[in-house]
Amino acid sequence: MTRPFAPQALAFAILAFAPAVTTAQHRPTQLDAVEVTTRSETTSSRTASKDGAPLRETPQSVAIIDSDALRRQRPASLNDALREIPGVLAGTAGRRGFDDFVIRGFSQSAFAFRDGTRFDPGFLVEQEVFGLKRIEVLKGPASVMYGQAGPGGIVNTVSKAPSRTPLRLVEASAGTDAMARVAVDLGGALANREDLSFRLSALGQDRNDPVPNVGAQRAFASTAIGWDTGAATTLTLRALHQVDQLDRIVALPASGTVLPNRNGRIDPDVFLGEPGRSGIDVRQSQLGYSLEHGLGDVWTLRQNARHTQYDVDGLNIIAGALGADARTLARRGLFLDVANRVSTVDTQLHGQLGGDGATHDLLFGVDALRFRNDQVQTNATMASIDVFNPVYGGAIRPTTLASDRKQVIRQSGLYGQWRGRFAERVVILAGGRFDDARTDTFDDLSGRRTGQRDKALTGRLGTVLLLDGGFAPYASLSTSFVPVSGNPTRNGAALDPETGRQVELGVRWSHATTGTEASAAVFDIVRQNVVSADPTDPRFSVQIGEQRHRGAEIDLRTRFGSAWSISAGYAWIDAEVTRSTLGNMGLRPPNVARDSANLWLSFDGARLSAMPIEIGVGARHVGERLGTASTTLLPGYATVDAYVRYTHGAWQYALNLKNLGDEVWYAGGTGANFVSVGERRSALLTVGYAW
Repeated sequence: MTRPFAPQALAFAILAFAPAVTTAQHRPTQLDAVEVTTRSETTSSRTASKDGAPLRETPQSVAIIDSDALRRQRPASLNDALREIPGVLAGTAGRRGFDDFVIRGFSQSAFAFRDGTRFDPGFLVEQEVFGLKRIEVLKGPASVMYGQAGPGGIVNTVSKAPSRTPLRLVEASAGTDAMARVAVDLGGALANREDLSFRLSALGQDRNDPVPNVGAQRAFASTAIGWDTGAATTLTLRALHQVDQLDRIVALPASGTVLPNRNGRIDPDVFLGEPGRSGIDVRQSQLGYSLEHGLGDVWTLRQNARHTQYDVDGLNIIAGALGADARTLARRGLFLDVANRVSTVDTQLHGQLGGDGATHDLLFGVDALRFRNDQVQTNATMASIDVFNPVYGGAIRPTTLASDRKQVIRQSGLYGQWRGRFAERVVILAGGRFDDARTDTFDDLSGRRTGQRDKALTGRLGTVLLLDGGFAPYASLSTSFVPVSGNPTRNGAALDPETGRQVELGVRWSHATTGTEASAAVFDIVRQNVVSADPTDPRFSVQIGEQRHRGAEIDLRTRFGSAWSISAGYAWIDAEVTRSTLGNMGLRPPNVARDSANLWLSFDGARLSAMPIEIGVGARHVGERLGTASTTLLPGYATVDAYVRYTHGAWQYALNLKNLGDEVWYAGGTGANFVSVGERRSALLTVGYAW
């Protein structure tokens, strides 16, 4: 790390401890402040259909990482957490300070949601996992509930909620690569009132990296205040602030890593940026609320709203082509000045009707999004660098403006859903949505003003059979849409939205005695209207591109004996570019693994005796993938992780180990013929005190 620990981060973390001391004077002693995981965390979801129905009544795949898994495995980032879900490939761009993920073979990074509303269409920032209660992934088209979203699926993160039960936890962590962190998690009644509760989560963190001159510093705080009026109305207010200082990793050439190079193999830990001169500063703030009001015994009104703003400043280093000597790498710089503002609101009316052996859940909603992106990017010249023997210190000279743009995206949607249950055996789900989206772009470099308006209808239809023995087979059809931009067509027509269609068949099975939860699904997704270059004139576009992704997924969680448990998953994806003008027809799209799998074996001594120790070992496998160039094949890899947790009274100790074998693996392909190196072996020791 080229800079000392940010003073504001340390001060922020110290101030966060003050409420803990104050709270301790007014609360009774409590030995364990860890959130308790209930079966409802993994057996129901508001992400899939917004009505909170059980997963076994949902005719679409949903994967949930609950608070217990987050507590045990301590993922370093959202990307790290998502890698535990089969069919999801996360962090393909490497350690660059933003969340990016591929679901069912489609890049879905722009479709992250927080507490049910759109989070970051620009996907330039990273969510802090310590502020999350759980992570939910809805696989396949999600446009009926959420509007514009790609066909692969969405990620919805759920914030920690206010706690009426006293909750006080202080943690200190230290690990490899000079990792240091202090964190607090506080909750309980507010102002000694039973109708008011709060939650405060905060941390200060500094980490380096196996790659010299790469690292990150973070100051984070999120707070939530809950008000239960006792008159069928609850209100939760939320606020979040996060500051990051990043020295990013730079992708390595494929030649010398995954492809031969006559000079030998490039050191995977080589740094190709400029020490102390290529930092990125990211600041994000959020304000929002969730309101729920009961309208009698049948209807409930809910509203979620949030405003997010974030700014990104600094120098981004972009690697160019290798020279004829296969060792001299051209580089250029791009100074970033980005300011994004996102406002969202979602209002729902949910009713439950019954009679004649049937029940009907009705959901009506209207939502709106406004996203404003202001960006100024300035080109900079930089000296080339020897990838086998780098020498730093060359001049970085700003030259011309690369972009000076303002873009405003507005979306409003009207949706409805009906869920019918008949004879306690058959569930039918039907939903539809109308969206009106507009994109206005103001290019101050060219003086050009463009506007595009798209309207779309999307739908979902599915059925579930609730059989004896805990089996629930299902079938569904769902569609998606995404407005696109690019060079115009030759006849001047605006580009139509991308569309997607998925057919999914699956089955869920649960066994209450053993605690087993299992699911299997097969899917067929077609993505249409993909923009390609016009083969007769690349200045224009054609919309004939098409992809088809077919696959299967299996997920299993079970317990055997009284202390042992297994979590396992497997995904197989057959993806193909079926229509294109780019010469890649018949190939797999980039960063799509044909197969991936994970396995966790855990032992919980507290269930067997009074021995309060937990031990877990997990393995993850990802198969071969193509990089962004059709000639770049990224090899498959397998990594092993482990954790140990021990509790003694109010004290909690945890050791988390990642990539035990120090495997060199490649997270994904970036740019043209470049690859990102995955995380190396790391260890993190955490000591916590709860009272």
